[in-house]
Amino acid sequence: MPKQQRDIVKQAISLFQQLQQRRVQLQRWLDEVDQALNTVRSPSLAATPSPDATPARKQNRRKGRGQNEMPLREAVSQAVAQGPLNRQEILQEIGKLGYKFNAKNPMKSLDVFLYGTGKHLFKRVDGKFSLAGSTAKKGTAKPAKAKRTMSAEGRKKIAATARARWAKVRAGKGK
Repeated sequence: MPKQQRDIVKQAISLFQQLQQRRVQLQRWLDEVDQALNTVRSPSLAATPSPDATPARKQNRRKGRGQNEMPLREAVSQAVAQGPLNRQEILQEIGKLGYKFNAKNPMKSLDVFLYGTGKHLFKRVDGKFSLAGSTAKKGTAKPAKAKRTMSAEGRKKIAATARARWAKVRAGKGK
């Protein structure tokens, strides 16, 4: 390596080390400032995060569905697992499971879910919702439709018609 390049590398390393030392000094100074501010603040202000809170503190200011342990989809699924329920019964059951709505009218939020997002997850029969994969009453599943088959005679007619059509096409090309 030429001398000029070695000098540039040494200079870069030196600058990097100086910046690291400066960073340590600034961090100490910021810690002292924080300590001084905490002694001056009243106890109620010391508990509130500062406006320039670190990302770890910002996680506590979570928005969305609140502090529910499970999503609404799971809560409704658990509620209707015992059997078909109407909207009001579902609302009561998910309340018992500990799900809390942030909305003023939780029924509207539940309706949005049942008739919108979750409509493919739940089936509705006579105003009662149940899981889409389950049957409302045991033994009441519809029998499978019988497979439609064509008679041998019908197949022969179709085959004869197709042969005649192809014969006509071939005869037209021979001209």
